[in-house]
Amino acid sequence: MAIAAITTNCNDKGAFGGVQKIYFATASGVADSAFTRAGGQITSATISGTFVEIQTDDEQITWEVAAEEENGTFVDVHTFTVPVPNLTTAIRNQIEEYKNTCELVALLKDNGDPNNGTPNNRWWMVGTYAKRRVRLTGIAIATGQALGDAKMATLTFTCRDIVSAFEYTGANPES
Repeated sequence: MAIAAITTNCNDKGAFGGVQKIYFATASGVADSAFTRAGGQITSATISGTFVEIQTDDEQITWEVAAEEENGTFVDVHTFTVPVPNLTTAIRNQIEEYKNTCELVALLKDNGDPNNGTPNNRWWMVGTYAKRRVRLTGIAIATGQALGDAKMATLTFTCRDIVSAFEYTGANPES
């Protein structure tokens, strides 16, 4: 029996947690999407719609993954929590679109090195399989009670995917 190892570098500055940015493909562009998968990565994606960034305060987006058994096999349950400060009409309209679709694809950008601000340039894509897309599963809107209280919406997105997230190496929204 052979034993192999996955090596890591203790000095890897890209090992810091958190999500810097999150984008969702508009609902109209996902139905006819195509993804090129190779070696655990997606090297290109064809989506007729555009990716929309949900802007939030720095280091506020959370991405959690839990494995759950579903019909005798394990699935990865991805949960994205995105706090959106200062609810506006444009944000309200985007929420309405997301409420009425279960066909979203998420694209996430990792945080970089907090010591020097260098991004690690890792992008992750979730929801690339039909019938396993990302869905908006929760909306909480808070106005607060006093002048200093936050006025915000917290959006929760979930995806029950049959595979782990793919690192995305194709053209990204910032290119």
